[in-house]
Amino acid sequence: MIALTRDPGQVRAAARPAAVPADLRPISADDLPAFARAMAVVFAGPAPTPERLEQMATTTELDRTFAGIDGELVVMTSATTTFRLSVPGAVLPAGGLWGVTVSPTHRRTGMLTALIRHHLDDGARRGEALSCLWASEAGIYGRFGYGLATHSLRWELHRSHGSFLPELGERGRMAASRVQLLDPATAPDEIVSVVRPVHDALLGVVPGVVERPNTMWAGRTRNPSGDTRWAVFRNGPEVEAYAAYRVTGAWGDFGPENTMLITELVSTTTDGYLGISRFLLDHDLVGPIMAALRPTDEPLPLILADQRRLTRTITEGNVGSAG
Repeated sequence: MIALTRDPGQVRAAARPAAVPADLRPISADDLPAFARAMAVVFAGPAPTPERLEQMATTTELDRTFAGIDGELVVMTSATTTFRLSVPGAVLPAGGLWGVTVSPTHRRTGMLTALIRHHLDDGARRGEALSCLWASEAGIYGRFGYGLATHSLRWELHRSHGSFLPELGERGRMAASRVQLLDPATAPDEIVSVVRPVHDALLGVVPGVVERPNTMWAGRTRNPSGDTRWAVFRNGPEVEAYAAYRVTGAWGDFGPENTMLITELVSTTTDGYLGISRFLLDHDLVGPIMAALRPTDEPLPLILADQRRLTRTITEGNVGSAG
């Protein structure tokens, strides 16, 4: 769930009189392991690995990362990422709230209210017009002034039904010939230097696009399993579109039925979109193709020869995505 605060004053109205039995303070780098373990307990995730802790150390804004300490235990966590968000007619500063947890032993003590109040007050001091979050449970945050802000599209299509309309067939094939697959060994900072200008070109043009800080790009290009691939569409020296995707292995009765998951597809031109889409839909040894957190006005249904074969579901949106 993406939510934007409507009125920070609502937090005060929602506050309960219960005392907060913890010391809320920003963490240090030494606190990260305990912070991550406490967060993993509430979200029912695995204990943080050394690799995960190393990644968090490079992407977490420590001055905006808070822990509630009761004795020697971390009983509450929260973090905020600083970015700018594209809205109709403007690009505004925003704070992305994430990692919000309260230990099961400390529920209903006013801790969450205190945390949200602190987050909004801190954002106001920083000049942030918006507060955004992706809620694990949608019913929690309405009393603090948050509400649903964006929708997104999840779609699925089998490769065998990926033909374009006849009048777009040749144009799509020609555009796909200008797609290049980046070497899997390409360094993350080099990937960012190639694709970031395409993403940033949508700021102020497409609502919901985030001007990703370096820390957010580091998370996007982090690829410990080595299975994420990056493809780019070039018009001469200019990159006009890119996609990030993964292919997971599976075999059916008649051969390979690998599944493709498209995690990003961003384009600034029609030919860029056609070329990247044609490249993905023609991928060798792939059966089902899926994409999530896509724009609701995704052009794909309009260019397929048989759009009925495209399964579409509208879900809550995510400011981390771009179309």
